[in-house]
Amino acid sequence: LELALEKSSNKAGGYELVRLNMRINQSRVVDLVKENKLLSVVWTMANTEREEMLRPIRIPLIKGLGGCRIGLIKSGQQRVFNNIANTKELKSLTIGQGQDWPDISILRSNGFEVVIGSEYDGLFEMLAHNRFDWFLRSIFEAFHEVELRKGIDVESRYLFYYDAPIYFFVSKENSELAQRIKDGLKIAKDDGSLARYFENSDFIKQAKLELGKNKRELIMLDNPNISQKTKEIMADEDYQLCKQFTKA
Repeated sequence: LELALEKSSNKAGGYELVRLNMRINQSRVVDLVKENKLLSVVWTMANTEREEMLRPIRIPLIKGLGGCRIGLIKSGQQRVFNNIANTKELKSLTIGQGQDWPDISILRSNGFEVVIGSEYDGLFEMLAHNRFDWFLRSIFEAFHEVELRKGIDVESRYLFYYDAPIYFFVSKENSELAQRIKDGLKIAKDDGSLARYFENSDFIKQAKLELGKNKRELIMLDNPNISQKTKEIMADEDYQLCKQFTKA
């Protein structure tokens, strides 16, 4: 966001970024942005509801890796996943997700059983107490989260993918800010600074390093909850990086 605002400063002028330090769930964040109160902008996973409620800046921020998902499991449980023989057995396992995450409907529409937790931190407790079998996270989240918690490993066999771009969103009223962010991102994309920012991200570096250690089996899922415009954007090869980590 700072990069986009800086790149657009010649045309749009100065800016000030103020972070809202509150622990609030995704639904409430979306409401605050919609109302243009307390929050002016949020970056979050796109779906049709959010694209209708808010004004999306349709430039995927992490090249589609938001939909590149791997599992967090209890330590010592990798053998369960190694012994899975077919898709039916894979779908018999339960997947944990947060109560207002768009991933829930995606997973369920593809035939997976989802167990919902009300709090982010509580999901790790639920995994530890066998409330579900695994907990799908994006590749730039999973390795970092494992470092912070004991008794949890990254599952090493499977890689899920579904189109799940992360956009900046602002209020529908805030067309001037939306245009500024869009202009800044386009300038950064054209001059290469957006690509450099992506490649220099510690989270992305760590995820690519870990995933590069062994090729995974790709589980492709359909996402019925994104707009036609977003589907067309995600068809670009630049947003299909997930496939480089899978078996031929």
